[in-house]
Amino acid sequence: MMSAKTALAVKNKHLAVARQTVRIIAHTLEQRGLHPIFRRYVFVYTGELQILFADLDTRKLSGRLDAYMHPSVLHQISTNLRGMPTAISNSTGLRYAVLLNRPKPLPRRVDFPGVKRGKLLIGVRTNGQIVSAPWDDLGHMLVAGMTRSGKSTFLRSLVFQASVDGARLLLGDRPLTTFPMLANHPALIMPIADTPDGYMELVQRALTICGERKMAFSQTVASFPEKLSEYNAWAVRHHRDPLPRVLVVLDEYNATAVQLGRPFERAVSSLAFQGLKFGVHLVLAAQAFDKKTLGSVRDQFGAVIAFRVKSATVARNIGVAQAGRIPASRQGLAVTDRWGLVQTYYLPKGRLIDIGARQPQNLAISEQELILMRFAWEQHGGRVSIPALVGWAEELGWKDEWSKYKTEQRAREWELRGWVRKDPHRDNARYITESFAEILFSPETRKPLKPAETVGNRPETD
Repeated sequence: MMSAKTALAVKNKHLAVARQTVRIIAHTLEQRGLHPIFRRYVFVYTGELQILFADLDTRKLSGRLDAYMHPSVLHQISTNLRGMPTAISNSTGLRYAVLLNRPKPLPRRVDFPGVKRGKLLIGVRTNGQIVSAPWDDLGHMLVAGMTRSGKSTFLRSLVFQASVDGARLLLGDRPLTTFPMLANHPALIMPIADTPDGYMELVQRALTICGERKMAFSQTVASFPEKLSEYNAWAVRHHRDPLPRVLVVLDEYNATAVQLGRPFERAVSSLAFQGLKFGVHLVLAAQAFDKKTLGSVRDQFGAVIAFRVKSATVARNIGVAQAGRIPASRQGLAVTDRWGLVQTYYLPKGRLIDIGARQPQNLAISEQELILMRFAWEQHGGRVSIPALVGWAEELGWKDEWSKYKTEQRAREWELRGWVRKDPHRDNARYITESFAEILFSPETRKPLKPAETVGNRPETD
Protein backbone atom coordinates (compact mmCIF):
# COMPACT_ATOMS: atom_id res chain seq x y z
CA MET A 1 0.00 0.00 0.00
CA MET A 2 1.42 3.41 -0.93
CA SER A 3 2.15 5.97 1.75
CA ALA A 4 0.01 9.10 2.17
CA LYS A 5 2.85 11.19 0.73
CA THR A 6 3.12 8.96 -2.35
CA ALA A 7 -0.67 8.93 -2.83
CA LEU A 8 -0.72 12.73 -2.72
CA ALA A 9 2.06 12.93 -5.30
CA VAL A 10 0.15 10.57 -7.61
CA LYS A 11 -3.06 12.57 -7.22
CA ASN A 12 -1.22 15.85 -7.92
CA LYS A 13 0.23 14.32 -11.06
CA HIS A 14 -3.25 13.43 -12.31
CA LEU A 15 -4.54 16.91 -11.41
CA ALA A 16 -1.81 18.41 -13.57
CA VAL A 17 -2.96 16.23 -16.48
CA ALA A 18 -6.55 17.34 -15.86
CA ARG A 19 -5.60 21.03 -15.97
CA GLN A 20 -3.73 20.55 -19.26
CA THR A 21 -6.76 18.71 -20.65
CA VAL A 22 -8.99 21.66 -19.75
CA ARG A 23 -6.72 24.01 -21.71
CA ILE A 24 -6.73 21.72 -24.76
CA ILE A 25 -10.55 21.39 -24.76
CA ALA A 26 -10.92 25.19 -24.59
CA HIS A 27 -8.37 25.69 -27.39
CA THR A 28 -10.15 23.10 -29.58
CA LEU A 29 -13.49 24.89 -29.22
CA GLU A 30 -11.85 28.21 -30.14
CA GLN A 31 -10.35 26.59 -33.25
CA ARG A 32 -13.89 25.71 -34.36
CA GLY A 33 -15.25 29.20 -33.70
CA LEU A 34 -17.08 28.11 -30.53
CA HIS A 35 -17.05 29.75 -27.12
CA PRO A 36 -15.25 27.79 -24.35
CA ILE A 37 -17.46 29.01 -21.52
CA PHE A 38 -17.55 26.41 -18.75
CA ARG A 39 -19.55 26.42 -15.54
CA ARG A 40 -17.26 24.03 -13.69
CA TYR A 41 -14.74 21.22 -14.04
CA VAL A 42 -15.00 18.00 -12.03
CA PHE A 43 -12.05 15.65 -11.69
CA VAL A 44 -12.93 12.12 -10.51
CA TYR A 45 -10.03 10.03 -9.23
CA THR A 46 -10.82 6.49 -8.08
CA GLY A 47 -7.32 5.06 -8.06
CA GLU A 48 -8.33 2.92 -11.04
CA LEU A 49 -9.91 5.51 -13.35
CA GLN A 50 -9.32 9.23 -13.75
CA ILE A 51 -12.14 11.12 -15.49
CA LEU A 52 -12.50 14.82 -16.21
CA PHE A 53 -15.97 16.32 -16.63
CA ALA A 54 -16.14 19.79 -18.24
CA ASP A 55 -19.61 21.35 -17.78
CA LEU A 56 -20.52 24.01 -20.35
CA ASP A 57 -22.44 27.05 -19.09
CA THR A 58 -25.37 26.76 -21.51
CA ARG A 59 -26.97 30.00 -20.24
CA LYS A 60 -24.05 32.05 -21.50
CA LEU A 61 -23.49 30.27 -24.81
CA SER A 62 -24.75 32.02 -27.93
CA GLY A 63 -26.04 30.19 -30.99
CA ARG A 64 -27.21 26.62 -31.32
CA LEU A 65 -25.87 24.06 -28.90
CA ASP A 66 -25.84 21.39 -31.64
CA ALA A 67 -22.47 22.72 -32.77
CA TYR A 68 -20.92 21.76 -29.41
CA MET A 69 -22.36 18.24 -29.69
CA HIS A 70 -21.33 17.43 -33.25
CA PRO A 71 -19.31 14.19 -33.57
CA SER A 72 -16.56 16.06 -35.37
CA VAL A 73 -16.03 18.22 -32.26
CA LEU A 74 -15.58 15.14 -30.08
CA HIS A 75 -13.24 13.64 -32.66
CA GLN A 76 -11.09 16.78 -32.78
CA ILE A 77 -10.95 17.05 -28.97
CA SER A 78 -9.88 13.42 -28.73
CA THR A 79 -7.30 13.90 -31.50
CA ASN A 80 -5.81 16.97 -29.81
CA LEU A 81 -5.68 14.96 -26.58
CA ARG A 82 -3.65 12.27 -28.36
CA GLY A 83 -6.45 9.74 -28.50
CA MET A 84 -7.96 10.10 -25.03
CA PRO A 85 -11.53 8.70 -25.13
CA THR A 86 -14.02 11.56 -25.14
CA ALA A 87 -17.81 11.54 -24.76
CA ILE A 88 -20.59 14.06 -24.28
CA SER A 89 -23.64 14.02 -22.02
CA ASN A 90 -26.71 16.21 -22.39
CA SER A 91 -29.07 14.47 -19.95
CA THR A 92 -28.74 17.27 -17.35
CA GLY A 93 -26.95 20.17 -18.97
CA LEU A 94 -24.09 19.76 -21.44
CA ARG A 95 -20.69 18.36 -20.52
CA TYR A 96 -17.65 16.69 -22.03
CA ALA A 97 -16.20 13.63 -20.31
CA VAL A 98 -12.58 12.63 -20.93
CA LEU A 99 -10.99 9.42 -19.70
CA LEU A 100 -7.51 10.57 -18.68
CA ASN A 101 -6.00 7.10 -18.31
CA ARG A 102 -6.43 3.66 -19.79
CA PRO A 103 -6.94 0.95 -17.14
CA LYS A 104 -4.42 -1.84 -17.19
CA PRO A 105 -5.80 -4.88 -19.01
CA LEU A 106 -6.73 -7.78 -16.80
CA PRO A 107 -4.50 -10.85 -17.09
CA ARG A 108 -6.01 -13.74 -19.03
CA ARG A 109 -5.41 -16.12 -16.16
CA VAL A 110 -4.83 -15.69 -12.44
CA ASP A 111 -3.97 -18.85 -10.50
CA PHE A 112 -5.80 -19.45 -7.25
CA PRO A 113 -3.49 -18.31 -4.41
CA GLY A 114 -4.83 -20.54 -1.64
CA VAL A 115 -7.70 -20.66 0.83
CA LYS A 116 -8.22 -17.67 3.13
CA ARG A 117 -9.95 -18.80 6.30
CA GLY A 118 -13.42 -17.32 6.67
CA LYS A 119 -13.39 -15.68 3.23
CA LEU A 120 -14.25 -16.47 -0.36
CA LEU A 121 -11.58 -15.36 -2.84
CA ILE A 122 -13.12 -14.48 -6.20
CA GLY A 123 -10.44 -12.93 -8.41
CA VAL A 124 -8.65 -9.67 -9.21
CA ARG A 125 -9.75 -6.28 -10.58
CA THR A 126 -8.01 -4.13 -13.17
CA ASN A 127 -6.08 -2.28 -10.46
CA GLY A 128 -4.70 -5.56 -9.12
CA GLN A 129 -6.94 -5.49 -6.05
CA ILE A 130 -8.01 -8.91 -4.80
CA VAL A 131 -11.78 -9.37 -4.78
CA SER A 132 -12.89 -11.30 -1.72
CA ALA A 133 -15.72 -11.32 0.80
CA PRO A 134 -16.24 -12.84 4.25
CA TRP A 135 -18.74 -15.68 4.11
CA ASP A 136 -20.91 -13.84 6.64
CA ASP A 137 -21.23 -10.86 4.30
CA LEU A 138 -21.35 -12.67 0.96
CA GLY A 139 -25.00 -13.59 0.73
CA HIS A 140 -26.44 -15.83 -1.97
CA MET A 141 -24.99 -15.78 -5.49
CA LEU A 142 -26.20 -15.95 -9.09
CA VAL A 143 -23.63 -17.31 -11.55
CA ALA A 144 -24.22 -17.21 -15.32
CA GLY A 145 -22.07 -18.27 -18.22
CA MET A 146 -21.98 -20.23 -21.46
CA THR A 147 -19.95 -23.37 -22.07
CA ARG A 148 -16.18 -22.65 -21.83
CA SER A 149 -16.80 -19.22 -20.33
CA GLY A 150 -15.25 -20.08 -16.96
CA LYS A 151 -18.48 -20.72 -15.03
CA SER A 152 -17.71 -24.32 -14.09
CA THR A 153 -14.15 -23.48 -13.03
CA PHE A 154 -15.51 -20.72 -10.79
CA LEU A 155 -18.08 -23.06 -9.24
CA ARG A 156 -15.33 -25.60 -8.50
CA SER A 157 -13.24 -22.88 -6.87
CA LEU A 158 -16.23 -21.87 -4.78
CA VAL A 159 -16.88 -25.43 -3.60
CA PHE A 160 -13.17 -26.09 -3.03
CA GLN A 161 -12.80 -23.07 -0.76
CA ALA A 162 -15.98 -23.83 1.16
CA SER A 163 -15.09 -27.48 1.78
CA VAL A 164 -11.51 -26.75 2.82
CA ASP A 165 -12.91 -24.10 5.18
CA GLY A 166 -15.07 -26.72 6.87
CA ALA A 167 -18.44 -26.26 5.12
CA ARG A 168 -20.88 -29.07 4.33
CA LEU A 169 -22.08 -29.43 0.74
CA LEU A 170 -25.35 -29.93 -1.13
CA LEU A 171 -24.61 -30.09 -4.86
CA GLY A 172 -26.92 -30.25 -7.86
CA ASP A 173 -25.06 -31.10 -11.06
CA ARG A 174 -26.90 -32.01 -14.26
CA PRO A 175 -25.51 -34.04 -16.00
CA LEU A 176 -22.57 -34.63 -13.57
CA THR A 177 -20.04 -32.64 -15.58
CA THR A 178 -19.04 -29.99 -13.03
CA PHE A 179 -18.50 -31.97 -9.82
CA PRO A 180 -18.04 -35.66 -10.75
CA MET A 181 -14.73 -35.78 -8.84
CA LEU A 182 -16.57 -34.97 -5.60
CA ALA A 183 -18.97 -37.93 -5.72
CA ASN A 184 -17.46 -39.49 -2.57
CA HIS A 185 -16.52 -36.32 -0.74
CA PRO A 186 -17.14 -36.66 3.02
CA ALA A 187 -18.50 -33.10 3.20
CA LEU A 188 -21.52 -34.09 1.08
CA ILE A 189 -24.72 -34.15 3.12
CA MET A 190 -26.36 -36.33 0.47
CA PRO A 191 -25.25 -37.72 -2.92
CA ILE A 192 -24.85 -35.20 -5.73
CA ALA A 193 -28.24 -34.61 -7.37
CA ASP A 194 -28.25 -35.18 -11.13
CA THR A 195 -31.98 -35.45 -11.87
CA PRO A 196 -34.89 -33.01 -11.45
CA ASP A 197 -36.33 -35.08 -8.61
CA GLY A 198 -32.89 -35.13 -6.99
CA TYR A 199 -32.79 -31.34 -7.13
CA MET A 200 -36.12 -31.09 -5.36
CA GLU A 201 -34.95 -33.55 -2.69
CA LEU A 202 -31.77 -31.54 -2.23
CA VAL A 203 -33.63 -28.26 -1.71
CA GLN A 204 -36.00 -29.94 0.74
CA ARG A 205 -32.98 -31.27 2.66
CA ALA A 206 -31.58 -27.74 2.86
CA LEU A 207 -34.93 -26.46 4.16
CA THR A 208 -34.92 -29.21 6.79
CA ILE A 209 -31.47 -28.05 7.93
CA CYS A 210 -32.82 -24.51 8.23
CA GLY A 211 -35.67 -25.82 10.37
CA GLU A 212 -33.30 -27.76 12.62
CA ARG A 213 -31.09 -24.72 13.04
CA LYS A 214 -34.05 -22.52 13.77
CA MET A 215 -34.77 -24.78 16.75
CA ALA A 216 -31.12 -24.63 17.84
CA PHE A 217 -31.09 -20.82 17.59
CA SER A 218 -34.24 -20.62 19.72
CA GLN A 219 -32.42 -22.37 22.58
CA THR A 220 -29.77 -19.68 22.97
CA VAL A 221 -31.55 -18.09 25.95
CA ALA A 222 -31.80 -14.35 25.24
CA SER A 223 -28.78 -14.24 22.87
CA PHE A 224 -31.00 -13.96 19.77
CA PRO A 225 -28.30 -14.72 17.16
CA GLU A 226 -28.89 -13.17 13.74
CA LYS A 227 -26.26 -15.18 11.87
CA LEU A 228 -24.28 -18.39 12.16
CA SER A 229 -21.12 -16.82 13.63
CA GLU A 230 -23.15 -15.35 16.50
CA TYR A 231 -24.76 -18.72 17.23
CA ASN A 232 -21.39 -20.50 17.14
CA ALA A 233 -19.90 -17.98 19.56
CA TRP A 234 -22.78 -18.76 21.95
CA ALA A 235 -22.35 -22.51 21.39
CA VAL A 236 -18.66 -22.40 22.29
CA ARG A 237 -19.39 -20.47 25.50
CA HIS A 238 -21.95 -23.10 26.48
CA HIS A 239 -19.87 -26.14 25.52
CA ARG A 240 -22.00 -26.97 22.48
CA ASP A 241 -20.75 -28.07 19.08
CA PRO A 242 -20.51 -25.18 16.58
CA LEU A 243 -22.51 -25.62 13.40
CA PRO A 244 -20.73 -25.80 10.02
CA ARG A 245 -21.66 -23.54 7.15
CA VAL A 246 -23.68 -25.24 4.38
CA LEU A 247 -23.12 -24.45 0.70
CA VAL A 248 -25.94 -25.31 -1.72
CA VAL A 249 -24.99 -25.17 -5.42
CA LEU A 250 -27.64 -25.77 -8.09
CA ASP A 251 -25.99 -25.85 -11.52
CA GLU A 252 -28.25 -25.76 -14.60
CA TYR A 253 -30.88 -24.18 -12.39
CA ASN A 254 -32.91 -22.52 -15.13
CA ALA A 255 -33.57 -25.74 -17.05
CA THR A 256 -34.49 -27.55 -13.84
CA ALA A 257 -36.86 -24.77 -12.75
CA VAL A 258 -38.62 -24.82 -16.14
CA GLN A 259 -39.05 -28.58 -15.89
CA LEU A 260 -40.23 -28.72 -12.26
CA GLY A 261 -42.29 -25.54 -12.28
CA ARG A 262 -43.74 -23.52 -9.43
CA PRO A 263 -43.35 -26.02 -6.53
CA PHE A 264 -39.59 -26.10 -7.08
CA GLU A 265 -39.34 -22.33 -7.55
CA ARG A 266 -41.28 -21.74 -4.33
CA ALA A 267 -39.00 -24.12 -2.42
CA VAL A 268 -35.89 -22.36 -3.74
CA SER A 269 -37.40 -18.98 -2.89
CA SER A 270 -38.10 -20.14 0.65
CA LEU A 271 -34.52 -21.38 1.00
CA ALA A 272 -33.13 -18.08 -0.30
CA PHE A 273 -35.32 -16.12 2.10
CA GLN A 274 -34.33 -17.93 5.31
CA GLY A 275 -31.03 -19.66 4.56
CA LEU A 276 -28.45 -16.96 5.29
CA LYS A 277 -29.43 -16.48 8.93
CA PHE A 278 -28.71 -20.16 9.54
CA GLY A 279 -25.46 -20.30 7.58
CA VAL A 280 -26.95 -21.90 4.47
CA HIS A 281 -25.60 -20.22 1.31
CA LEU A 282 -27.37 -20.71 -2.01
CA VAL A 283 -25.69 -20.51 -5.43
CA LEU A 284 -27.86 -20.70 -8.55
CA ALA A 285 -25.90 -21.26 -11.76
CA ALA A 286 -27.01 -21.57 -15.38
CA GLN A 287 -26.05 -20.73 -18.93
CA ALA A 288 -29.05 -18.41 -19.03
CA PHE A 289 -31.71 -17.16 -16.64
CA ASP A 290 -35.28 -16.27 -17.58
CA LYS A 291 -37.04 -13.48 -15.74
CA LYS A 292 -39.92 -15.83 -15.11
CA THR A 293 -37.82 -18.53 -13.40
CA LEU A 294 -35.92 -15.99 -11.31
CA GLY A 295 -39.06 -14.13 -10.28
CA SER A 296 -38.94 -12.49 -6.86
CA VAL A 297 -36.05 -14.71 -5.75
CA ARG A 298 -33.69 -12.39 -7.66
CA ASP A 299 -33.92 -9.82 -4.87
CA GLN A 300 -32.55 -12.32 -2.32
CA PHE A 301 -29.16 -12.59 -4.04
CA GLY A 302 -26.31 -10.40 -2.85
CA ALA A 303 -23.91 -10.95 -5.75
CA VAL A 304 -24.14 -11.68 -9.47
CA ILE A 305 -21.14 -13.21 -11.26
CA ALA A 306 -21.72 -13.19 -15.02
CA PHE A 307 -19.27 -14.74 -17.46
CA ARG A 308 -19.84 -14.60 -21.23
CA VAL A 309 -23.55 -15.12 -21.93
CA LYS A 310 -25.43 -15.79 -25.13
CA SER A 311 -27.21 -12.49 -25.57
CA ALA A 312 -27.79 -9.02 -24.20
CA THR A 313 -31.25 -10.15 -23.07
CA VAL A 314 -29.77 -12.83 -20.83
CA ALA A 315 -27.32 -10.28 -19.43
CA ARG A 316 -30.13 -7.81 -18.67
CA ASN A 317 -32.19 -10.52 -16.97
CA ILE A 318 -29.55 -10.85 -14.27
CA GLY A 319 -28.75 -7.13 -14.09
CA VAL A 320 -25.28 -6.99 -15.69
CA ALA A 321 -25.74 -5.89 -19.30
CA GLN A 322 -21.99 -5.81 -20.01
CA ALA A 323 -21.75 -9.62 -19.78
CA GLY A 324 -23.15 -9.85 -23.30
CA ARG A 325 -20.02 -8.16 -24.64
CA ILE A 326 -17.36 -10.43 -23.11
CA PRO A 327 -15.37 -12.00 -25.99
CA ALA A 328 -15.25 -15.78 -26.39
CA SER A 329 -11.47 -15.71 -25.96
CA ARG A 330 -11.68 -14.42 -22.37
CA GLN A 331 -12.38 -17.46 -20.21
CA GLY A 332 -12.72 -16.60 -16.54
CA LEU A 333 -13.51 -12.93 -17.19
CA ALA A 334 -16.71 -11.92 -15.42
CA VAL A 335 -18.85 -8.86 -14.86
CA THR A 336 -20.19 -8.51 -11.32
CA ASP A 337 -22.76 -6.21 -9.81
CA ARG A 338 -20.63 -5.63 -6.70
CA TRP A 339 -17.02 -5.46 -7.86
CA GLY A 340 -17.20 -4.54 -11.55
CA LEU A 341 -14.99 -6.40 -14.02
CA VAL A 342 -13.10 -9.31 -12.45
CA GLN A 343 -10.73 -11.98 -13.72
CA THR A 344 -11.76 -14.93 -11.57
CA TYR A 345 -9.20 -17.30 -10.11
CA TYR A 346 -8.24 -20.41 -12.03
CA LEU A 347 -8.32 -23.68 -10.10
CA PRO A 348 -7.40 -26.91 -11.95
CA LYS A 349 -9.81 -29.82 -11.67
CA GLY A 350 -7.07 -31.90 -10.10
CA ARG A 351 -7.14 -29.77 -6.96
CA LEU A 352 -10.65 -31.05 -6.24
CA ILE A 353 -9.86 -34.74 -6.68
CA ASP A 354 -7.84 -35.00 -3.47
CA ILE A 355 -9.79 -32.75 -1.14
CA GLY A 356 -12.06 -35.55 -0.01
CA ALA A 357 -9.24 -37.14 2.00
CA ARG A 358 -9.18 -36.31 5.70
CA GLN A 359 -5.75 -34.72 5.56
CA PRO A 360 -4.34 -31.61 7.23
CA GLN A 361 -3.30 -30.14 3.91
CA ASN A 362 -6.97 -30.17 2.93
CA LEU A 363 -7.93 -27.95 5.87
CA ALA A 364 -7.58 -24.19 6.18
CA ILE A 365 -4.78 -24.63 8.70
CA SER A 366 -1.26 -23.24 8.49
CA GLU A 367 1.89 -25.33 8.86
CA GLN A 368 2.74 -23.47 12.05
CA GLU A 369 -0.68 -24.21 13.55
CA LEU A 370 -0.36 -27.84 12.55
CA ILE A 371 3.02 -28.25 14.23
CA LEU A 372 1.96 -26.54 17.46
CA MET A 373 -1.29 -28.51 17.65
CA ARG A 374 0.66 -31.74 17.28
CA PHE A 375 3.01 -30.68 20.07
CA ALA A 376 -0.02 -29.97 22.27
CA TRP A 377 -1.41 -33.43 21.56
CA GLU A 378 1.85 -35.31 22.09
CA GLN A 379 3.34 -33.38 25.01
CA HIS A 380 0.28 -32.10 26.88
CA GLY A 381 -2.24 -34.82 26.19
CA GLY A 382 -4.17 -32.56 23.82
CA ARG A 383 -4.41 -29.60 26.17
CA VAL A 384 -4.10 -26.30 24.32
CA SER A 385 -2.26 -24.03 26.74
CA ILE A 386 -1.63 -20.46 25.63
CA PRO A 387 1.71 -20.12 27.52
CA ALA A 388 2.88 -23.42 26.08
CA LEU A 389 1.98 -22.46 22.52
CA VAL A 390 3.68 -19.07 22.90
CA GLY A 391 6.80 -20.73 24.32
CA TRP A 392 7.05 -23.35 21.60
CA ALA A 393 6.52 -20.72 18.91
CA GLU A 394 9.28 -18.53 20.37
CA GLU A 395 11.75 -21.42 20.38
CA LEU A 396 10.85 -22.16 16.75
CA GLY A 397 11.48 -18.54 15.73
CA TRP A 398 7.81 -17.54 15.38
CA LYS A 399 7.66 -15.01 18.22
CA ASP A 400 6.12 -12.19 16.18
CA GLU A 401 3.37 -14.39 14.74
CA TRP A 402 2.49 -15.98 18.10
CA SER A 403 2.26 -13.25 20.70
CA LYS A 404 -0.01 -14.00 23.65
CA TYR A 405 -2.77 -11.85 22.12
CA LYS A 406 -2.56 -13.45 18.65
CA THR A 407 -2.38 -16.94 20.14
CA GLU A 408 -5.51 -16.34 22.21
CA GLN A 409 -7.31 -15.11 19.08
CA ARG A 410 -6.34 -18.26 17.22
CA ALA A 411 -7.48 -20.47 20.07
CA ARG A 412 -10.90 -18.82 20.05
CA GLU A 413 -11.12 -19.35 16.29
CA TRP A 414 -10.17 -23.04 16.71
CA GLU A 415 -13.08 -23.37 19.13
CA LEU A 416 -15.48 -21.91 16.56
CA ARG A 417 -14.21 -24.40 13.98
CA GLY A 418 -14.64 -27.37 16.32
CA TRP A 419 -10.92 -28.16 16.51
CA VAL A 420 -10.65 -27.53 20.26
CA ARG A 421 -13.21 -27.36 23.04
CA LYS A 422 -13.22 -26.23 26.64
CA ASP A 423 -13.73 -29.12 29.06
CA PRO A 424 -15.73 -28.09 32.17
CA HIS A 425 -14.53 -31.27 33.93
CA ARG A 426 -10.87 -30.33 33.51
CA ASP A 427 -10.63 -26.75 34.78
CA ASN A 428 -12.48 -25.48 31.69
CA ALA A 429 -9.19 -25.76 29.77
CA ARG A 430 -9.14 -26.15 25.99
CA TYR A 431 -8.50 -29.61 24.56
CA ILE A 432 -8.12 -30.83 20.99
CA THR A 433 -11.30 -32.67 19.93
CA GLU A 434 -11.10 -36.35 19.03
CA SER A 435 -12.39 -35.72 15.52
CA PHE A 436 -9.64 -33.20 14.85
CA ALA A 437 -7.03 -35.47 16.39
CA GLU A 438 -7.97 -38.16 13.85
CA ILE A 439 -7.12 -35.69 11.10
CA LEU A 440 -3.87 -34.60 12.75
CA PHE A 441 -2.66 -38.17 13.08
CA SER A 442 -4.32 -40.10 10.26
CA PRO A 443 -1.99 -42.95 9.18
CA GLU A 444 -1.88 -41.73 5.58
CA THR A 445 -0.60 -38.29 6.48
CA ARG A 446 1.60 -38.82 9.53
CA LYS A 447 4.88 -37.07 8.82
CA PRO A 448 7.92 -36.67 11.07
CA LEU A 449 7.68 -33.53 13.15
CA LYS A 450 10.51 -31.10 13.49
CA PRO A 451 12.99 -32.44 16.06
CA ALA A 452 11.00 -32.68 19.26
CA GLU A 453 14.12 -32.22 21.38
CA THR A 454 14.27 -28.58 20.25
CA VAL A 455 11.04 -27.85 22.05
CA GLY A 456 10.94 -28.39 25.78
CA ASN A 457 7.95 -29.44 27.80
CA ARG A 458 6.05 -26.50 29.23
CA PRO A 459 4.00 -26.20 32.42
CA GLU A 460 0.30 -26.80 31.81
CA THR A 461 -0.78 -23.42 33.16
CA ASP A 462 -3.09 -20.94 31.44
